[in-house]
Amino acid sequence: MDNLAGKLLDLLWYALGVTLTATLVGGVLSPLRGGGWVTVKFALFFIGFALFGYASITLWRAPSLDSDESDESSVSFGVSARERTPFESVLARVVPPLDTLAPPEDRLSPPVKLFVASLFVLGLSLSMEVVFGVQ
Repeated sequence: MDNLAGKLLDLLWYALGVTLTATLVGGVLSPLRGGGWVTVKFALFFIGFALFGYASITLWRAPSLDSDESDESSVSFGVSARERTPFESVLARVVPPLDTLAPPEDRLSPPVKLFVASLFVLGLSLSMEVVFGVQ
C-alpha cells in the first residue's frame, strides 16, 4: 500500500516533535548560561549536528534495497514493517489521530525520519541567527 500523504505527515510530525524536544532541551539549559536565546541556538546546533551524524551513520550501515544480504538488524532504509520506537510512541500518545494516518508498514524508517528531523533542528538554529538575529 502506498500512502504518500500519510508518510509525509508522519515524517513531518516526527521532525516537528524532535525539533520541539531539542528546543525544550535548549530552553532548560539556557538558565545555566545566564539565560537568553543564544544558549538555545547553540543547543539546537549541537543537538542537530549530533542527530545528523547519528542518522547518517545509521543510514550508511543500513542494507541497500538492492542487496541480497539478510541483515538481522531492525534498521532499514525506506518503508518497512516494524515496531515503533519509544519516541514515536510518545508522539502517538500526544496526538492520536496522526498515528492513524499511515499504517506501520507504510511509514519511513526511523533513520530516515531522524535525518530529516536533524535538518529541521539545524534549520531552526540557522534561522534563529539569520532571520531573528540571535548572535
